[in-house]
Amino acid sequence: SMYRGIDGNLTGGDIEILARPDTASGVRQIIIPDILPGSRAAIVTLFQPAKGGSEIAALEFPSGKIHRLVGGQVGRYVKTGHLVFSDYDANLLAAPFDPRTLRLTGVPRRVGVQVAPNGVFAISETGTLVHHLISGTFDGRPTWVERDGTAHVVDSAWGARITTLALSPDASRAAVSVPRGGAENIWVKQ
Repeated sequence: SMYRGIDGNLTGGDIEILARPDTASGVRQIIIPDILPGSRAAIVTLFQPAKGGSEIAALEFPSGKIHRLVGGQVGRYVKTGHLVFSDYDANLLAAPFDPRTLRLTGVPRRVGVQVAPNGVFAISETGTLVHHLISGTFDGRPTWVERDGTAHVVDSAWGARITTLALSPDASRAAVSVPRGGAENIWVKQ
């Protein structure tokens, strides 16, 4: 299920259930939320293994209505008015998206970047893209990608099996989730 704390602070408060997976339609989990401007909806991933993949959707608050958008693994909204998402082959695509109507307003086009097989990436408010590449040992190497496509490894000595990645709004820090000993550890990298 997807939840939110309704008092708006980080110390806890009441929890509101926003949506539950529609298991009858094959949705097992609603995951990887990305809150849209205005905080009235979020981009989410509908994990539906019985259908052979996942789908990017918009989850409307507080109704819980789900607007299915496109097949893919992870979706992020960028303030240029685009939904950037990774497809099943971990290619990044961008499609014009209206956050008011929660609809795609154009055809998805390839960005020219391929992310790790799990499709995880993050985009700052200024448009900086960060993602990781997977080696044969399934260790990721977080990589900055400039708008012109130039890639720079963040730290060649830093590698881990990263399952989630988030970039700070000013693009100065990245938070990563690394599984170790049956638990997820959160690390912050400058």
